[in-house]
Amino acid sequence: MFSHELLEKAKNGDMLAQYQLACAYKDGKGTEKNEKEAFKWYMESAKQGYPDAQAYVGYFYRWGKGVKENDNESVKWYTIAYKNGCAWGARNLAYFYKWGRQVKKDLNKAFELFTFASENGDREAIYRLGFCYKNGHGVEKNLATAFKMFENAAARGYNDASYELGFFYRDGLSVEKDLTKAFECFMKAAEGGSAEAMYQVGYYYKYGKGVEANAEESIKWFKKAIDKGDLDSCYSLGRTYKDGIGVPKDMKEAFKYFMLGALKNHASCQNTIGIYHEYGYGGLEAKNYVEAARWYKSATELGHDIAPCNLALIYEYGRKIEQNYSEAMRLYQLSAERGYTNAFYRIGRMYRYGYGVEKTDVKALEYFQIAADKGHATSQYEVGRHYRYGWGVEKDINRAVKFYTLAADNGNTDAIYYLADMYYKGNDIPQDYEKALYYFEKGASLNDGACLNSLAIIYGVGKAVEKNIEKSIDLFHKAVEAGNKYAMYNLGCRYFSGNVIERDIDEAIRLLNMAVEKNYGDAAYKMGTIYMNGENGVEIDINKAYNYFLKAKECGYECDFPLSFTEKSLNITPSTADDMRKYAHEMRNLDVYTVEKVEMDLKADFGDYWNILAPESQVCLITGLTVYLDFFNKYGDNRKIDYSSSITQLCKAMEILSYNLFRTKYVKYLVDNEIPPERHTNVNGMAVKTRDGRAFYPEESSGFTLGSVPRVIIHNYSSDHTETGNKKKSISDDFLDYCQNVLFKGSFKDQKELTEYLRDFVNGVEDIILIRNPSTHDEVMDIIRVEACGDLLLKVKKMIYHLLEKINLTELEKKSYKVKNKKS
Repeated sequence: MFSHELLEKAKNGDMLAQYQLACAYKDGKGTEKNEKEAFKWYMESAKQGYPDAQAYVGYFYRWGKGVKENDNESVKWYTIAYKNGCAWGARNLAYFYKWGRQVKKDLNKAFELFTFASENGDREAIYRLGFCYKNGHGVEKNLATAFKMFENAAARGYNDASYELGFFYRDGLSVEKDLTKAFECFMKAAEGGSAEAMYQVGYYYKYGKGVEANAEESIKWFKKAIDKGDLDSCYSLGRTYKDGIGVPKDMKEAFKYFMLGALKNHASCQNTIGIYHEYGYGGLEAKNYVEAARWYKSATELGHDIAPCNLALIYEYGRKIEQNYSEAMRLYQLSAERGYTNAFYRIGRMYRYGYGVEKTDVKALEYFQIAADKGHATSQYEVGRHYRYGWGVEKDINRAVKFYTLAADNGNTDAIYYLADMYYKGNDIPQDYEKALYYFEKGASLNDGACLNSLAIIYGVGKAVEKNIEKSIDLFHKAVEAGNKYAMYNLGCRYFSGNVIERDIDEAIRLLNMAVEKNYGDAAYKMGTIYMNGENGVEIDINKAYNYFLKAKECGYECDFPLSFTEKSLNITPSTADDMRKYAHEMRNLDVYTVEKVEMDLKADFGDYWNILAPESQVCLITGLTVYLDFFNKYGDNRKIDYSSSITQLCKAMEILSYNLFRTKYVKYLVDNEIPPERHTNVNGMAVKTRDGRAFYPEESSGFTLGSVPRVIIHNYSSDHTETGNKKKSISDDFLDYCQNVLFKGSFKDQKELTEYLRDFVNGVEDIILIRNPSTHDEVMDIIRVEACGDLLLKVKKMIYHLLEKINLTELEKKSYKVKNKKS
């Protein structure tokens, strides 16, 4: 209990006693704490002119202690206290001018008041002057002076000043950067009770900045900061457990701290809780997109920069909530406005694919460029693609390489792979194996499956490096572990064949199935052939084969023939499977040669040209070679071969291809160029005349055969050329123009070279026709043995390949051409 003497003095008008009595009531010293009584006695003392009492009256009015809050009265009494020389009254009055509260904002006035207070020994005012000099508020910015002010306040025991000094040493502001001193300053402030400084101490211990990393100390200080209400420490402690920094990863423990911060409206914690719900982390039973969206929305409303982008993704993909491209775009734009770089990339994608907006490569590039300039690796890769392919901008390979390189240097594995591939193959840029290997190795070091797979192939073939099968297989395994479906397929095929590694059928099937699960059509097709043919001891299983072929078809792999065959075998209603293929299967020797092997060999030989052939042409090629190879394998060269079926099918393949190139396409050319039909009559329906003498080009012709090819090419029927017979054959000018300008566009340097090619082609066709002619069968049976027949079959295949190699692919558009079913 305060003394009776003090109370009596106060009652008798002693202003010092009144002030002391007010302080006793304010702090509850010697009496029960009573803010109303405190205010009453401060007012009594203030009225008598005691400066500190006047300042306290201003303070009580400011915060509503013992009296109703009143800023007007607060400013009035702080002003009186200041004029009477009260330092801390002047300092508190300065805040009103600094914030523009109840008075017009005036930073110069605030600086003047802080200066007065500091000169009169107020350490908080000294600290505040440090901010004035640091930020240039009311005075010219001067970091050196700011540092001195903070240093002065810290020396006087002002805790927050030590905290600020820590940032000066951390960032090297007017002093040499020194993380050790920064840590010491933060520690001093933390020991003085600063929650923000406790967070910094925890952070420095976490990452070993200015002090040896110590997870235990880091966690201790984060927890102390949390106890004092610092929510950033909730987030950082959550990250400690989530990322396993210095401690074992513990998603549940991390979730606990993130949730603690989220419930107290910490935006980053709320965004992270949204991520936990979206991906089912932290012991959550399952993904919950609705709950994730709720937390993202809350964090967005708190001003978080990333949360709007995360919420937009849920709307863009319609994850358990209605897909809404417009809302997604709004949120991406909001996130971009808040400075989140990835949001610019996402907006670029919206324009690239036309999601909720008009599709435009120009706008897409605009946003990709913004993100790329901010160092966003994926956007740099996208900008590179735009310049490489001319999307929304003029094609520029040099700029493409520039942005690919930027993206690659920033760790984008797509850019690394494509840059390596361009250098390795010399696509668009000069071939450079050294650079190619550098980027392939860089991608491999980042565990990129595509780069690992490519390196495996390179070491397997020994191109640009010394051949190393052991290293190749090791790289394939690493690519498989990285999830690359091509490596799964490649390694699976090697285990199955046993060519470069010991055969392991079980491992091969496991790897191939892994690739199938990743929707790789080639792997599904390979598995189908294995089960259809019973290869390498695998038991034939038509059901499995059918399902694999069906899967391959779903993945875009063209496999009509085996799919149709397995359908028939299972008594499934067949699609348009060709009887010739069925015949080929009946003829094949399952133990040695299979239709599928022949087809795979043909695909390997023809490459991209294989898909140009009409399906009927593919059937004929496969059938003819399979029949021949079966007979050869069974009987060798000790028995004359019944070559008729093989020759028929190979000729049929030629006929179908020729029908399209030398009849259908040629007729279209003649019509488009208004060349009169009279110049092309009586050549298997190239042009015909009616009874009334009218000539026209028919759309179809049932009489076009392989024998028509020379007659179409050799110009022995035009009014411009009267010479006939085999001694002097002249190639039609119309046909030469067609070949030069349409069919073989760009393949021959001049008409002379083209003419020689066509003559050689005609001679080859006529040789085939001669052998095929039924009148020569008996003679052929006597003189053509297996080897000769095989040579002839391969000659047909080569002729077809070379014809395809020369033609203009753009003209054919890689379509399948159908013709009427004609008897051979």
